[in-house]
Amino acid sequence: MNIKNINNFTYLVLSLLIINYSFIFPSFAKEIKPIIIAHVSPSTGRFSIHSEADWRGAQMAVDEFNNSGGVLGRSIILVQQNPTLDTEKAAKVAEDLITINKISFMLGAVNSGVATSMSDVCQKYGVIFINTNSSAPSQSVEHAHRTKFVFDANAANYNKTLLKFALEKSKRKKVILLSEDNNWGKK
Repeated sequence: MNIKNINNFTYLVLSLLIINYSFIFPSFAKEIKPIIIAHVSPSTGRFSIHSEADWRGAQMAVDEFNNSGGVLGRSIILVQQNPTLDTEKAAKVAEDLITINKISFMLGAVNSGVATSMSDVCQKYGVIFINTNSSAPSQSVEHAHRTKFVFDANAANYNKTLLKFALEKSKRKKVILLSEDNNWGKK
C-alpha cells in the first residue's frame, strides 16, 4: 500500500467510526435528553377547574409536538405539580422543579400570589415562567421579570369594564365592587 491508499483507508475507517460510534461504543453515545416542562397550578380547591383547563391545553400542545418528532428531535415531558395557594410552598415547589427535576421552563399559576412567588424563583435561576392565568396588574408591572411572560388580561381592565357596565345599566349613580384582599384585588 502506498501512502495515498493508507490515508484514504484511514479516513474511511475514521469516518465509519465517527458515523457509527454509538453502535460500536454505546457507552460513549450521547443521550438525547427530553425537554421537561412543568405545569404548576392548584389542582385542588377553588381554582382547580381553571387549572384543569390549563393542564389540558398544555398536554394537547405537548402531544402535538411529540407526535411531530418533538423539538429538534427531543421529546417533551410535561410534569404537573400543585403549588397550593400558599406562596411559600409555591416557591419551594418551583425551586424543587428547577433544581431537582431540571425543568426547562414552567407554565401555569392561576393565582397571582402564587405566580409572584414562583416567578421570583424562576428569575433567580434564569428559568422561563409562562404565567398563563393570573391577572393582577402587578404581574406585568411590579412583579415583571426578564424570564416571565404574562398571558392574561390585566384585572384592572376587567374591573373598570365591569364598573362602567354596572353604572350604565343601573339607575343608581353608585356601585360597589368587592374583591379579594390579595394581589388580584388590591389594584
